[in-house]
Amino acid sequence: MQNRYVGDIGDFAKFGLLRFLVGVDLPLGVLWYHTHDERHPPGNQLKISRDGNHIEYLTRTPRDDRHEFRDCDPELWEGLRDLVFRDARCIHCVEGSGLLPPETRFFGAMLDFPPHIRNQARHERRESWFRAGLAAVEGSSVVYLDPGTGIAGRQRMHHQDGPKFTYPDDLARIWNSHREPSLIVYHHLGMERGGEPQMVANIMARIREGVDVEPIPLLFHPWGIRGFFVVPQDRHRHQLEARVGEFLAGPWGQRFTRGVGP
Repeated sequence: MQNRYVGDIGDFAKFGLLRFLVGVDLPLGVLWYHTHDERHPPGNQLKISRDGNHIEYLTRTPRDDRHEFRDCDPELWEGLRDLVFRDARCIHCVEGSGLLPPETRFFGAMLDFPPHIRNQARHERRESWFRAGLAAVEGSSVVYLDPGTGIAGRQRMHHQDGPKFTYPDDLARIWNSHREPSLIVYHHLGMERGGEPQMVANIMARIREGVDVEPIPLLFHPWGIRGFFVVPQDRHRHQLEARVGEFLAGPWGQRFTRGVGP
């Protein structure tokens, strides 16, 4: 997760889903996989990538049909619009915004690998980060994992790009931690190959490598396909399944679909 994504259309989907599913009775923990805003070098000049620029949905004009986004969750839409137009686009700004329930536990320490450090040092750095994250979200009934890209396939954990991913081992360790929380995991399907059903099946298989439970895949389609995979503990399954049904039956159902495999 990078600060430049805050307020993007993906954030609207993310926070809207979390607000609906956890309600006031399922304490939430948010594990940001916080990395530096990425820069891409065209020629010899470093320029910030244009990712995170999908804020058109916040436009307020009388004839603009983007008001349909606002109707999904007016309070959230207004809150994110305020962050964007105040140039308060950072994860800590979100934490202080009140857009998520007041008892939400956050962990936003930076996860990165400085250039030229050895694999052992990368391992120690990530392990320290993850242990601190586990402690920070301890006591949550639902933990949301927010990697910049998603659930790793072949990507190595200690590669330079490793901080952009969560891994099946991460899921297993949180799932089996003291409170045994349910999970919600983000994945950007634009990074996958194949048709949508095959992409969903591949990601669900990665989740099952860490947690032997059938996830509930929810796909958000505007400006690319973003996946949110709900992984319920047995004690939460009925409750979360019911809330997913209510979520899709309301205004959000115009933007989200329930994913299916091949």
